[in-house]
Amino acid sequence: GLITGNAGATISGAVTSVNANSNFATNINTGTSNGAVGIGSTAGSVALLGTTTINTTGNGNTTIGNATTTGTTTIATNSASGRLVISGLPTGTTDDVLLINGSNQVSRITQTNLFAGAGWVLAGNSITASQFLGTTNAQPLAIRTNNLERMRVTSDGLVLIGSTSGTNTLDVTGTIGVVGAASINTSGSAATNINTGASTGNVTVGGSGVMSILIGNGTGVQTIALGNGGTGAKTVTLGSTASTSATTIQSGSGGLNINVSNNQPTSINTGTSTGIVTIGGSAATVTVGSLTGTAKTSIGTNDRVVVASTTGTLDQVTPAALVSFGSIGAVVATAANVISHTVTNANVSAADIIIVTLETSSATAVIPAYTIVRAVGSFTVHFSAPFTGSVNYTIINK
Repeated sequence: GLITGNAGATISGAVTSVNANSNFATNINTGTSNGAVGIGSTAGSVALLGTTTINTTGNGNTTIGNATTTGTTTIATNSASGRLVISGLPTGTTDDVLLINGSNQVSRITQTNLFAGAGWVLAGNSITASQFLGTTNAQPLAIRTNNLERMRVTSDGLVLIGSTSGTNTLDVTGTIGVVGAASINTSGSAATNINTGASTGNVTVGGSGVMSILIGNGTGVQTIALGNGGTGAKTVTLGSTASTSATTIQSGSGGLNINVSNNQPTSINTGTSTGIVTIGGSAATVTVGSLTGTAKTSIGTNDRVVVASTTGTLDQVTPAALVSFGSIGAVVATAANVISHTVTNANVSAADIIIVTLETSSATAVIPAYTIVRAVGSFTVHFSAPFTGSVNYTIINK
């Protein structure tokens, strides 16, 4: 049947039930009116038993809760295994999460899309040019493994490996191993330093294999500076003390200069070894000071040897005037007087060394005594007794 009433009509009683038999639907509504349907009161609660469906037909909104008070609206089940089902959300996967936007609307989103651009995920991130891994305040970025810090980037830009403090742009505590080709480059004109800092430890470059050190590797001036002004000894050791193979210094086509400043001596030797020091080859020209000559592998006839003094200086004379030699020829001294023979030579000076030897074909010839008197441009040999033979002389300019 139908129960109707005027506006504000009330159905009351101790217990009032609105039932529909034979599984018919029970509707509590305002029909075509815009009036609200109220279930329950401000002092009580409403119990909906069985499967309860709250639907809104058409495009109308369904509101659960009281928008005019601060009371809490609870949607729950008494069973621990019960679940709350929200219909109308797009189909997703079992790892979806629910988001509430600024309009208090609930939407479903996958975990991958949730963290994309907002966090770093274990499977990696696709980021933009403005996104980064790091801090936005004055705190360091620390990287750990096994809950131990392995690397740190400080707030002022220092990269520390194996340590939590340092002063250099890159500080590494431990051993740096490089597999394959390695380059240490400095752009511009800035210096590149490989050192132990304040430590007295050695800097070792290369191992037991073949190693090349290229300085500059270009057409400009290449310099190896040892000590850079320090007072201690500076040593370059090529090869190993236990090695028996040869060590070679090659300069290419640009020439090789070994210079020592401050007038200090330059020594090229084999140390305590008895090895031979070879300067130049059979076709090379060797210049010592202002003296130039052809390099020799052995000393031959009429070759000249220049020996430096203890101060490392050499006589600055031309090779042609270094040694003059010749023969007076056959000389016969008579018994009546001392025979004198004069040799004119422009190389003779008051400081020269003149060596005279006598040569004869007679095994019984008498060898007289003789004296040498030098003058500028000449010298004279005076014999004390007759002599038949040749007089040979050598002039060493001093």
